[in-house]
Amino acid sequence: QFTADDHFGFEASSWYWHFVDVVWVFLFLFIYIL
Repeated sequence: QFTADDHFGFEASSWYWHFVDVVWVFLFLFIYIL
């Protein structure tokens, strides 16, 4: 059973990891271009 708080926490961590993935991609591109 999901409560609203649990769902929000799951959504927030999901967005956080997507953001981390994007940051890593930009970091690798930046290093590669240099």
